[in-house]
Amino acid sequence: MIAVDASALVAVALMEADASRYVPALEGAVCLIGWPTLLEAHMVLAGYRRPTAIEAVRFWQSGPLVRTVAFDEALFEAAR
Repeated sequence: MIAVDASALVAVALMEADASRYVPALEGAVCLIGWPTLLEAHMVLAGYRRPTAIEAVRFWQSGPLVRTVAFDEALFEAAR
């Protein structure tokens, strides 16, 4: 199980040079991602004006190994 960062999603969605570092983890493990992280990735990709990249993230998010989690005070406290 891994926690996914927006920068990893953006790198893969935009097919950046370092994307190959993230793909195996994003495809092969249960991935936890918070709603704020998804929002951040969406905002970054919208800024690039790359709708296909946004759709790629949405497709990944709908996968069977992705768990979207609410980010509340309890998670904040556990994370810091």
